[in-house]
Amino acid sequence: MGCEALTKVIIPKSVTVIDESAFYGCKVLADVTIPEGVTTIGEEAFCGCTALLSVKIPESVTAIGSHAFGYNESYTKTAGFKVYCYKNSTGEKYANDNGFICETVSVTTIDAVTGFDADKVTSGSATLKWDKVSGADGYAVELYTGGKWNEVFRTSDSSVTSCTVGSLKADSIYSLRIRAFKDTDDGTVYSDYTRLAVKTKLAGVTGLKAQGVTATAVKLDWARNAGATGYIIEQYKGGKWTQIAVTKNNYTLTFTVKGLAECTPYSFRVKAYKNDGGKTNYSDYVTVKASTLLGTVKNAKVTSTTGTWITLEWAKNDKATGYSIEQYKGGKWTQILKTTGNTTLQYTASSLAPETRYSFRIKSYKKTGSAVVCSDYTNIAATTRIACVSGLTAKSSTVSSVTLSWNKVASATGYVVEIYKGGKWNTVLTTKNNTALSCKVTGLAAGSTYKARIKCYRLANGAYSFSEYLEADVNTRIANVTGFKSSGNTASSITFSWNKNTAATGYIVEIYKGGKWTQILNAKSNTTLTCTATGLSANATYSVRIKSFKKTTATTYFSEYLTFSADTRIPNVTNLTYKADSASQVTLSWSRNTAADGYTVEIYRGGKWEQVLCATSNTKLSCKITGLAEGSTYSVRIKSYKVKNGRTVFSEYLKSTATTGLNPVAKLGEQTSNTASSIRFSWARKSCATGYIVEIYKGGKWNLVTKTTSNTVTSCQIKNLKAGTSYTFRVRAYLTVNGSTIYSDNVRTVQTTK
Repeated sequence: MGCEALTKVIIPKSVTVIDESAFYGCKVLADVTIPEGVTTIGEEAFCGCTALLSVKIPESVTAIGSHAFGYNESYTKTAGFKVYCYKNSTGEKYANDNGFICETVSVTTIDAVTGFDADKVTSGSATLKWDKVSGADGYAVELYTGGKWNEVFRTSDSSVTSCTVGSLKADSIYSLRIRAFKDTDDGTVYSDYTRLAVKTKLAGVTGLKAQGVTATAVKLDWARNAGATGYIIEQYKGGKWTQIAVTKNNYTLTFTVKGLAECTPYSFRVKAYKNDGGKTNYSDYVTVKASTLLGTVKNAKVTSTTGTWITLEWAKNDKATGYSIEQYKGGKWTQILKTTGNTTLQYTASSLAPETRYSFRIKSYKKTGSAVVCSDYTNIAATTRIACVSGLTAKSSTVSSVTLSWNKVASATGYVVEIYKGGKWNTVLTTKNNTALSCKVTGLAAGSTYKARIKCYRLANGAYSFSEYLEADVNTRIANVTGFKSSGNTASSITFSWNKNTAATGYIVEIYKGGKWTQILNAKSNTTLTCTATGLSANATYSVRIKSFKKTTATTYFSEYLTFSADTRIPNVTNLTYKADSASQVTLSWSRNTAADGYTVEIYRGGKWEQVLCATSNTKLSCKITGLAEGSTYSVRIKSYKVKNGRTVFSEYLKSTATTGLNPVAKLGEQTSNTASSIRFSWARKSCATGYIVEIYKGGKWNLVTKTTSNTVTSCQIKNLKAGTSYTFRVRAYLTVNGSTIYSDNVRTVQTTK
């Protein structure tokens, strides 16, 4: 309702009711499509749509409210309003009741044109486009002017779907309509009209011109557009058009664009606009180009000075051919450089006197053919410094310090020495005289390269003047090895380990032996962190030392030595043996170690090693271990020790095993089963045994009856015996461990045949 920009409406097919006043006051609405299926059109639904000159009412409509079509807001009828409808329909009745032109619709073979729209509109023309209609032979476009419809375009080529309507007035609304047609034997059949309202643009700006007025400004001028409210000015920059000004009146006819780059081409465009009834109409853009003038040299400055030269620098001027530099000397300006290209942006004036003021000036020039255009001069002045220090070197260094030295500057008052550390330059020395020619810098990191610099200064009349800096790279020694220790030893070797030195390339390890230091490792990688010295004497103390090194292309730097002492172990215990004293006790014995003070004996039981003897004499050569399980094998170990210089030195462990004995077989002969020629007897099972040996005493000696290989066989039958005779038997258990056999005592029984 009241939408002043709406020109066309297509009611969706899903709509059945168009509410009252739905499009009331839509003044430029010129085309309405109402589909079959709509049943009700409310009062004043399209009242006030003064650009709407006709409407087709579908057969499905059964109710139309008053003033629904063909009236303005004052209920005055729209001249020539036509209703297209079906015969005897509600639409026909509405047309007749309201006195509108009524044209009944018959079935046509040509569909109405769709997609009818303005593709491009200027102040004097409109380019129209539409969709191709299947089955049509061509199209006719009409323009409503002079109070009637006038055909302005007709084509019999159905593939043509656009046309341009010209000779239009600027800033005006036009109604257009199009219909498709098909030529038949009975004549030409037309589709329904499709309508469109188009408003032309405001008349364009005329007389636009532009010219560069300075190196950074361009002035625009144009003629007055009496019908405009004002003007919009845009500049092309950053790859797009950007608005830079809007005037609020039509008599401001000039604008100066400032802040531009010198001697650079620019594009500008201007369009007029008109505010009318809450809406704004625009003209087409008019474009113009202009360049700024060649400017003075920018950013001219002194970038560095010494006691004998001054370096000048300036910004590149892309539009210049080159630059001219002059120096004031001998009472006049003398050219010292003229470039033939604009890429030379630096010049050093040399052979100057220390602590002297010099004046320079620079201009750019542009050569076009034989003509040369120059910018204004830009002036620069600078003073040379006092003479520079020479001979800065690192005289000596440690892990954390460097001593610097340099040559004397006779004209200096003193020196300032700085070191670059912690991301900044730090002053480490400021002297008050020029005779102090060395400086020790401390608190440095090991194995690091530092930049040192020095400048001299002169104090005169309360003012300081400084030379430029002289820089030098200096190195500290790499860090000493840490964590150097003995990590394992035997009677003939010692293994050393140390912490990784990430600053090192590798390590050198030496041992003092035979009255001299002997190298035992030269590691070429800092990941080698262990070393073993072999071929050593038992129970001896050795001195060892280590240093790290860092290798560069120029030289090899070493850390300081780190030294400590380490002992080899005393000789190991030998000949460790055992004897099973009983089912719960074994006796260990070993050979004497004359280098030892004593021995430590341990047994492994209960999931851990348990000390059973700590002998304080090397003549104690045996040890009884009790409380053991019958027929069980235990791990045992022994080491000797010696107290040396308040420290206890041990040999390596000597390990072995020991197995307890077996108790005699129990319950022998308690169960028997004898006949006249055989005897059967049994005994209790011994779960720790490997098996049993049964013997019979016969013929004046003991004879083997059986030897079982399982401890579950606990009975024996002896046959071919004499009736009524007594026989003596004996049984013992045995246990085989690691190829050796342990026996229990024999148990005897006397059995008699029946």
